[in-house]
Amino acid sequence: GKSSTQSRKTRLSELIPLMTHVPVLDEQPGLIAVDTVAHCGHTLKGEYAYTLTATDVFTGWTVNRAIKNKASKWIVEALNEISAQFPYPIDHIHSDNGSEFLNEGVYQWTQHHALVRSRSRPRHSNDNPWAEQKNGDIVRRSAFRYRYDTDEELELLNRLWLLVNLRKNLFLPTKKAIGHRRTRSGRYVRDYDGPRTPAQRVTDTGILLPPQREQLAHLYATVDVAGLSRQITRIQGELIRYARTKTQSQAPKAA
Repeated sequence: GKSSTQSRKTRLSELIPLMTHVPVLDEQPGLIAVDTVAHCGHTLKGEYAYTLTATDVFTGWTVNRAIKNKASKWIVEALNEISAQFPYPIDHIHSDNGSEFLNEGVYQWTQHHALVRSRSRPRHSNDNPWAEQKNGDIVRRSAFRYRYDTDEELELLNRLWLLVNLRKNLFLPTKKAIGHRRTRSGRYVRDYDGPRTPAQRVTDTGILLPPQREQLAHLYATVDVAGLSRQITRIQGELIRYARTKTQSQAPKAA
């Protein structure tokens, strides 16, 4: 995979504080880690689509949105749509040092919505592991590594993300690291909690109002998981048909 992240030092680098770990005060829903993935195929030349990933550090609730490029207006538009798809308010945005996040447009958007901002250290991807993990687990696993650069492919990606996020948030349980312990041999190993879906974790926090809990429960009871998976597979097949030939034609030739 190719990285399109371009870090640069601006006045916002001074205004937005670093965060290398989650403070105790932020161990609750509302802290959202964001990142972008380039759908460039084998080359970074030209214009191509990106997927913006937003995941809650505490609950794992994840929303993806495909955008035309990394211009701040598309990032802001996607953030507006993403924030509306979370079942509770967002109060903190954490990103890397990419220029798509450290710009006036995004900064003014967070100021307007009274959101806390933080960023990773340059060249320290482990400062944003929550979004980085979702980049592979959701974006690359669901949309693969093809090049998507047309309006038709952009529309298909966003149809895909609605379905993938629904399946992920309601039906796919994960374990969450809750600490470390020392074994008898002296090694330190991680401890994990029991497997729960993001929807279950959200419900367990008690942050949802009764109408929201009922809506989430109704959605869980009525969604056809098998049909959902078939729709996802069908859209993936369409994306591959659009992108396979042009992506393969851009692959570097063997010497």
